[in-house]
Amino acid sequence: VWYAKDLAAMLEEYDLTQYKVVNQWTYEEIDESTVTEEKEVISETEDGYVISTEVEQLAAEDFYQYVKMCNFVDVYYNWAITSDMEKKFMEATARTNEIERFKLKRGQVALTKDSETRFDIGIATYIADDFDNVILGYHNALITPNPEKLSGKYLNALLHTDYARTYFANNASGSGQRYALSIDALNNFPVPLLPLAEQERIGDIFSSIDQKIALNCAINDNLEAMAKQLYDYWFVQFDFPNEEGKPYKSSGGKMVWNEKL
Repeated sequence: VWYAKDLAAMLEEYDLTQYKVVNQWTYEEIDESTVTEEKEVISETEDGYVISTEVEQLAAEDFYQYVKMCNFVDVYYNWAITSDMEKKFMEATARTNEIERFKLKRGQVALTKDSETRFDIGIATYIADDFDNVILGYHNALITPNPEKLSGKYLNALLHTDYARTYFANNASGSGQRYALSIDALNNFPVPLLPLAEQERIGDIFSSIDQKIALNCAINDNLEAMAKQLYDYWFVQFDFPNEEGKPYKSSGGKMVWNEKL
């Protein structure tokens, strides 16, 4: 939320009416029929039944390849998609001639395209690295900005503002069970097209903040893991340091019944 407020404050420095343009990107959305998720398939053979996966079966065919898939939740919960996330992506297969079309490339922006609520669409993430074997998953759109006019980092920051969220919520089609963004709704989104140097400056500021937040989260996760490990050693395994600094129980320390405890 404060990202959006800070960016809105930056944009107030400019006369946005002279910068509003449309269609400064190309747009792709993946066809669900071209990609197969990892799921078990039971096949009957002469020797009995064999459990494999549909992914493995299709990958055996020449026109399918193994890929990793960046899914809706990956887009929804991350400010940027980086190469160190690849190992967490799910396995799938895709037709060979579709992989280049949907492969994630540095500078692109992915966003959620349809969901059960109108407020969960238009959530963006920046593609921070080039990927050889990762494609965008279902229910998302992949935007490739015109690099001569529009910075991907800036567009990602812009799409997190209330300005963008309100636009997408108001232009979502559907009702009741599912909402979606059309190609026209995306291509007609008014972009305050600042000078490219200013776009890069704004994008770099928010990217740096996000990297710092990610680092702090990693530090917190490590501290939590250390605290759990320390608790386990001391209060579950009773290997707290004895008078000599050695693990109490592992070094022959006796367990004494305590009525109060």
